[in-house]
Amino acid sequence: MEPTDNMSQQERFSAYAARLSKMKESRAVREILERELLLEFIRINRGRINEFPLIEAQQRSISELFTLRGLEDPQYERVKNIITGFIQCLNKYGKALENQNPDETQQLIPELSNLEVLLVKSIQGVVFVSALTLDNLSETLTGYFGEQAYKTIDTIIQEEELGVRLWQRYFEAFIDSSVETAFTAMTREEQFSLGREGNLLVLTYRFDNLLRTLDVSPAAPEKSRIQLRFEDEDASFESRRTRKLVMDFLRAEMARTGKPCSESDLAHVSQLICIDPCTAQLDAARTFLHSGAQPEGTTFTRDSALFVLEQVAAIAAGAIIGLNVMREDFLRAPQMLTPKELSVIRALLGPFSLRGLHRVISFVLESQFIAILRRCFGEDAGKMQIRTVRERRVPAAAVADLEKLGMNRIRRNKIWRQDPDDDESMLFLLASVQELQNIMHLFQMETALTDAVTKLWDSAAFKVDIRVHINLELLSRTTTNLNQKLAEILARFGISRL
Repeated sequence: MEPTDNMSQQERFSAYAARLSKMKESRAVREILERELLLEFIRINRGRINEFPLIEAQQRSISELFTLRGLEDPQYERVKNIITGFIQCLNKYGKALENQNPDETQQLIPELSNLEVLLVKSIQGVVFVSALTLDNLSETLTGYFGEQAYKTIDTIIQEEELGVRLWQRYFEAFIDSSVETAFTAMTREEQFSLGREGNLLVLTYRFDNLLRTLDVSPAAPEKSRIQLRFEDEDASFESRRTRKLVMDFLRAEMARTGKPCSESDLAHVSQLICIDPCTAQLDAARTFLHSGAQPEGTTFTRDSALFVLEQVAAIAAGAIIGLNVMREDFLRAPQMLTPKELSVIRALLGPFSLRGLHRVISFVLESQFIAILRRCFGEDAGKMQIRTVRERRVPAAAVADLEKLGMNRIRRNKIWRQDPDDDESMLFLLASVQELQNIMHLFQMETALTDAVTKLWDSAAFKVDIRVHINLELLSRTTTNLNQKLAEILARFGISRL
């Protein structure tokens, strides 16, 4: 039977039972039986799952992620229990149909119906998180590479399933060749500086110049439906309250089951699954279970209230499984990064939020550029080092706006300096938030001003200089003609003059 959006419950149950019977007849091992039945379940129910992908490659991805690739995730135990219960109940239902026992069939329908809903919710969590992740990545990439990036993104999504290869295609298309081209252009246009600091010859590249060589105008963000719905869950007091209730519930659930989840993942997943209507009932259901009071407009029984909690836990489990699997795939994709750099990316990436993806793409571009510079070291790698200088940068206009809160010239000059390369930006003079707090305390800044300065610190982007240090003292020990040796080294960087 071909699935349709309006299949009745009886038609769905009969289709599941027929598939299970066929798998049992073929004496399939349990793992294959579960997988094939779940594939059939997803095929039949895809019309009941919000944001289910239209592209065939992504449909296969959802099936594979849910039936195979998420098996090792700590949260899969909850999903496994749902699947096991569903198959056991379906087996009884199939036998009742076969024996033409309508009374037993009717008795099994409530349990089978609930398990079907929980399974749909688990898949819904995977679909939500994969859809939001891919759309956030598209927005981030078009911000760096312009509107023309959409064509490449669409091609990759149509051709690749969710997995390591998908992320590798993104790196190949948007990082590898772009940075190589940028390095060539920066060398040709002499967008670097040479200077001496003691026994070091310092070759400096500005990351701003690398970004400029991408030569694109960022595309205006085109928010997808899932992105807009996700943002809506942070748009009002009521939605934020529901999100907090969901987050508190999930935190307690994970503490009870010993399956921890990071706070950033928990916050992201809580906001995302609030899109599903089951989360809107969580507060009322818990109120009824704790006090027996029936919130206005509800008619809970103990079983129906518990079922609401089970649905929220199921959709969260699916979302966390999807998030964890995609993140591990992402971290296995880049070939040029060191273990230390991958550790930094893991910390920056978090749950694939827009901010996290922006920071990761920036860092990966920077790391790829550094990898190209290291390649130029050649036989003299032991006499050269790369250092990255980062300074927090904010718009000069934002600093000027602080005057109305009490920021005077003396205070400002202890916190910021003018960016020598950009008249419209200011650089923080301080290296840590503790230093910033000490300065604000010293000047006894007003609370409103302190809050505003701290907000600027937290939201500041980084100005990045990448510096190649060539140790002249070490070089002089291994050559009789230092100038000639330096010329050879600089030639590897494409530089023909000292």
